[in-house]
Amino acid sequence: SFAGVSCPVVFNIRDGVYNESDTINFIPGASSINTITFQSQSLDSSKVVFTQSASFIASNPYSVLKINAAPFIKFKSLGFKRVADPLYNFYFDVVLANGNCSGLSFSNCDFGTTGAGKIITATSLPISSDYTFNKNLFTGGTNSIIIGGQNGSFPITDVKIKDNIFKGGIGTSSDTYSIDVNYVTSVNIENNYLDSAVINRFIGGISVQNSKGKITVLKNIIIKRKGISGINLVSIAGGNVYDSAAVIANNFITIDSTRSGSFYGIYSNSTGRNVKIVYNNILNNSISSNTRALYYDNSYSSGTLKDTIANNNIVSTAAGYGISISQNTGADVQCNNNNIFVNGSAVLANYQFTNYTTIAAFQTAGGTFVNNVSKNPLYTSNTDLHVLELTLRTNGLPIAYVTNDIDNDTRGTVNTTIGADEIVVNALDMGV
Repeated sequence: SFAGVSCPVVFNIRDGVYNESDTINFIPGASSINTITFQSQSLDSSKVVFTQSASFIASNPYSVLKINAAPFIKFKSLGFKRVADPLYNFYFDVVLANGNCSGLSFSNCDFGTTGAGKIITATSLPISSDYTFNKNLFTGGTNSIIIGGQNGSFPITDVKIKDNIFKGGIGTSSDTYSIDVNYVTSVNIENNYLDSAVINRFIGGISVQNSKGKITVLKNIIIKRKGISGINLVSIAGGNVYDSAAVIANNFITIDSTRSGSFYGIYSNSTGRNVKIVYNNILNNSISSNTRALYYDNSYSSGTLKDTIANNNIVSTAAGYGISISQNTGADVQCNNNNIFVNGSAVLANYQFTNYTTIAAFQTAGGTFVNNVSKNPLYTSNTDLHVLELTLRTNGLPIAYVTNDIDNDTRGTVNTTIGADEIVVNALDMGV
């Protein structure tokens, strides 16, 4: 067919539950100007729901919606649900996007599956760009969003995952993440809320792998991760100039597993090129001796743009380690002004495979470690990591590229608080 569009087109879909499987193929004429939008007529995602029952059979039973190399498609205020049958389609997905789907956008949508499939999978063989997921609700599934290019030569560029809610993820026997990004150039993952898993193992928070350029993971709340990392960073690199660093900042991360294994609040492996892990609050309540609140392993020489670990609250309350650092000769990670606190059998720090049980000893372990401190930050609760320890307000080092905190309070420019929560003191003192 040679039919297509010559202007922006909006389809308003009437209220109803549609038990079907839909495929959208390439539409001639679609462009960044001539976009095609599917939205509920009422702008209420609960009133227009595309679904598949457990017994649904069609030519494409493997997803509720498939987008096949169709760029510049937008979805607004729609529901996409799958009811899974443990004996038939428990692992089927909800949305599949294959090929060049540049300009793909989901906003204010409600996604869900009762099975262990992926909710949205977006993969691309040619280079594609501009994928947006904004203000959506994701319930269930092993991965809520899994997105990636084919390899380093064919990445997806410019991915934005912002203001979404993820809850009730379904863990399986394989490690998965609610947000899983691979082979992407330039990504912003910001202000998302990731709640606990239904099955309490093998599901992590945010994973970014094999990606480079301006990467920002900011102001996310990740709670009750049971089996693997809160934030997983593998083979990522910032850009070649200071302003295009990969910045992981202002996140709340709680992990609390009761099983053995190696898992982490923040896991950073094979980075070493302009990656900044700063101003995060991490709480590790796990009982495994192999767990770490923050793990950093760099096998690269950093060059002039060093990695930075600074102004983080790093807490392990039961076992394992507070912070663990291993790096190649010449890497020289800048690790300073962190608050590292442990209880139970947890070890304060490990640097280059040597344990350090006191902050005084750790301060002399590396060339930039001298201003790290150790005090209980007094988190409000296991899931609310705002701090109550007021002396942290003067222990941080102001960082120019982070100007506010998780609550959008302005960071101090002379003194700044360690962690994701800037302690703001009222300038007006009432005399008595």
